[in-house]
Amino acid sequence: MNDLAIFSRSNIESLVKHISNVNDKEAVRDIEKIISNSKFTESRALENKDPKNYGAKVARGVESYNYYQSKWNDIDVEINMEVMKNGYEQPYAILFNKK
Repeated sequence: MNDLAIFSRSNIESLVKHISNVNDKEAVRDIEKIISNSKFTESRALENKDPKNYGAKVARGVESYNYYQSKWNDIDVEINMEVMKNGYEQPYAILFNKK
């Protein structure tokens, strides 16, 4: 992971909104630990699939996305991070891979 990750109130709200299972929302309080123990898997460019959404992301400074794998309570998770034009990353979603 990029050495500089930002955790703002809006990042935390976004994480919570992306989690549908109430019990999994507790992972947000452990986000720093989850990210610090994560492994990078891939980067993807910001694509213009939806002009309105794309414009909002560009205006916010999103340049691309990085994806990481980690664990939380013995559950495999993927952390999706926005890479910002100022050189930092910020989390926007945690996906749970429950087998």
